[in-house]
Amino acid sequence: MTAFVGLGSGLIRKSGGCQIGSLNGRTWHLTSSRQGRIRRGHGTKIKMAVVSSTEVDLRRDILKRLRERMISEQIDAFIVPSPDPHNSEYASDCFNRRTYVSGFDGSAGTAVITLKKALLWTDGRYFLQAEQQLTPAWELMKAGTPGVPTIEEWLAENVKAKGTVGIDPYVHSISNAGTLREALEKANKKLVFLEENPVDSIWRSRPGYPKAPVRVHPIEYAGTTAAEKVKKIREEMKKEDVDCMLVSMLDEVAWLLNIRGDDIPCCPVVLSYVIVEKDAVTLFVDPKKIREPVRSYLKKAGVRTDSYENAKVAVVKLAACGKKFWLNPASTSAAMHAAANQRDRALVKVTPIPLMKAVKNVQEAQGMLNAHYKDGAALCNFFTWLEKEIVARRSISEVQVAKTLKRFRSQQKDFLGESFPAIAGSGANGAIIHYRAVPATCGDVTTDQLFLLDSGGQYLDGTTDVTRTIHLGTPTRQEVEAFTRVLKGHIAIDSAVFPEGTTGNMLDPLARMPLWEVGLDYRHGTGHGVGACLNVHEGPHGISPRATTTGLQPGMIVSNEPGYYEDGKFGIRIENLLIVKEADTANKFNDKPYYGFSRLTHAPFQRKMIDVKMLTPTEIAWINKYHRDVRERILPRVNGEEAEWLTRNTAPLEVPRPVGSAPASSAPASSGYGSSQAGYSRAPTAGYGSSRAGYSTSAEGNGTVPPGYEIPSVGSGTSRGAYGYSSTESAAPGPSNPAPPATSSASSAGSSAAWSGPAKPSDGYRTSNPASATPTAGYGSSRADTASGPSTSAYGTPRAGYSTSPSRSPSSPVRSATQSSPFAEPPARSTASSTPAASSPVPAGSAASYASSAEDSSKDGENLEYSPALTRRELFFIALAGIWLAILGFGAPKDSARLQQLRKETMDRRMKQREKEK
Repeated sequence: MTAFVGLGSGLIRKSGGCQIGSLNGRTWHLTSSRQGRIRRGHGTKIKMAVVSSTEVDLRRDILKRLRERMISEQIDAFIVPSPDPHNSEYASDCFNRRTYVSGFDGSAGTAVITLKKALLWTDGRYFLQAEQQLTPAWELMKAGTPGVPTIEEWLAENVKAKGTVGIDPYVHSISNAGTLREALEKANKKLVFLEENPVDSIWRSRPGYPKAPVRVHPIEYAGTTAAEKVKKIREEMKKEDVDCMLVSMLDEVAWLLNIRGDDIPCCPVVLSYVIVEKDAVTLFVDPKKIREPVRSYLKKAGVRTDSYENAKVAVVKLAACGKKFWLNPASTSAAMHAAANQRDRALVKVTPIPLMKAVKNVQEAQGMLNAHYKDGAALCNFFTWLEKEIVARRSISEVQVAKTLKRFRSQQKDFLGESFPAIAGSGANGAIIHYRAVPATCGDVTTDQLFLLDSGGQYLDGTTDVTRTIHLGTPTRQEVEAFTRVLKGHIAIDSAVFPEGTTGNMLDPLARMPLWEVGLDYRHGTGHGVGACLNVHEGPHGISPRATTTGLQPGMIVSNEPGYYEDGKFGIRIENLLIVKEADTANKFNDKPYYGFSRLTHAPFQRKMIDVKMLTPTEIAWINKYHRDVRERILPRVNGEEAEWLTRNTAPLEVPRPVGSAPASSAPASSGYGSSQAGYSRAPTAGYGSSRAGYSTSAEGNGTVPPGYEIPSVGSGTSRGAYGYSSTESAAPGPSNPAPPATSSASSAGSSAAWSGPAKPSDGYRTSNPASATPTAGYGSSRADTASGPSTSAYGTPRAGYSTSPSRSPSSPVRSATQSSPFAEPPARSTASSTPAASSPVPAGSAASYASSAEDSSKDGENLEYSPALTRRELFFIALAGIWLAILGFGAPKDSARLQQLRKETMDRRMKQREKEK
């Protein structure tokens, strides 16, 4: 047997017994574990893939036969992408050519085979998985990382002059083929379309086409009939002066005709095409799949049927008769484009179907919410079971976890199957973003490491996708801080309010900022669209750094899933599904509507993974409100010990009141353009600026968030005028402002300790000793309100090696040579130079601590500390607002007189409005 593991830039191999290798400057020892582990020199265990010599020989033989076929076709390179002829993310087994050739089974990746090399490009979600699955004959190309060329760049550079690159035109979109052709022609190379895919000719046991029958999707869940949808499509066709529209994407076909199937695992779609003409609609599908009552339904809807193989023939005939086709460049294959564009008349442009499908109607939205209620009950039952198994010290594998969760979901009404294979990753496996456990190499869920569970269900009324990260023992301080930072980003996205036209890439930084503050990030988008009883991933919208022109609109469903991953240690991801809704803002600048989100997912976060000291009052209120909603919606659906588990794990976060604090009160008002931010406070503002509590206004029915979201009446932080800051943040703990006692909470007996209770207190929370300039151990870096001064993390503690500054004057941080990680365990603290734990700051959840007046909190800048989680967000929103205003052609007032005039006009307008309402 030959075992190997690819990590970083090296490769370990062994033959026969235990082998010691060198990788990335460290010594590794292969242990004799049934699960195939390797042990790093300092003892950390990391999972590896074990590939038999038979598997290695198989991949080598496949490449040899493929290259022989390439020589006969006279091509120098051949590209094997992931998609099927419909550009599906997940494909039927018969189209999984890339997996067959390379052994890599991730959903995204492209293989390039030349006569001497075999390379695989994939994105950051699959780096670790690809390193584990690829054999030594393959080279991994980490797409998007510095120094790694694109496929087009590599081919242009490495294929010989006047060389030929071959592709199967059925599995390359119009856009993809066009980009390839342009790059190769510039480099004096040629792109050729092959009549037969070379992989098919060597795939001896290739599966046949799927045979699952077609079924009708009930109108009570679809909300709109197929005839109504076709009518809207024809209206758009008339505007574009086209005769026909070819619908290639399988989820678009299913949505358009209100049909579903089981031709792709986890995706309820049918292998088919549709051609919409001015007076006809034809569905191209295997006729054996059409049975009663589907046959009668299609006939009544005015839909004709033809065989799947005849789709291209029909396109050729219509084009030959002079019919002008409308083709989507991102989803239509190059082969279909060649058939439809015989006279260069095809319109290659995004069709209206993706956007129409993405904007859910009332019935679809309600169905999605109902599906999430059922899914929440299934998750509650599952986590109760998991806790009991762990308490009983039973061994549970990742594979068993995935199977058991599916069983609990199957007990819910109208369950159809999983929406994708569950990602159940324990410890280091959780760092593999799209990890899939297999019996031969899967790990166990234990009490000494994090466990990431990303899963979803397909129900007749909707599709779910949810991720929770838990620890069934005692998490480390590093894990708690990382989790809390991810949660802060999650809350920021959920709480966002934004104007019409805002795209996902504008919101994406909100999720990353708590991680950016300590130099961390994650290698995937923050959110993707989700279909209604359709694909778990859909476009055209999403939330990611990639630029897009599709703005978020009411009715769109998008995931909210920031994360953090430490290779070889753990992975953290928190995911809910959200639906976009119109927000009721105090103003509508430039007569634009403003939007926000409403949550669909109902599942608690593990409370002991949350460090409340890192949270603002609004964030704590958000968590408590969310848990209350979960309890109210899911509790009627569970019984007995499951109900007890849910009640226990949705209890409010316990936040102590500071000693001698005054009763809670609202932050003072401020006037001007700037929004009043008291830790995103709810303080009312005069002028254009709207107040923000998690980006919301008041809780009296006037909020800027969707129904069901509630904001407390207190906040903290700074209140902004037009350009400057007027502080409304209370003084940090000190002689005149006593600090509260340390957070404490009694854990429930038995298994409840696995979820309940606050995180373990640790060194390095905020200290506020202006006289101390001694280096303190902690997480973040201390910042006094200037860009050049030391910065402070949400923990508020000066980083180890940084000196504190009692004032706001710039000072240069001096970093300790011993600090190597933002999450590094701090060195032992000296009681002579650091504040004891009892003097930890006023907790983020204490309303009274943030109700100080501007006068009290701004005296000479004494004892003031600003959280970068707040200050940097403020700077971000100033910049973002400036961009939007610049785009709209508006600028800031030129002088103070004009500013005062605008304020006065706004106040007068509001007073008149109030009098009118009275």
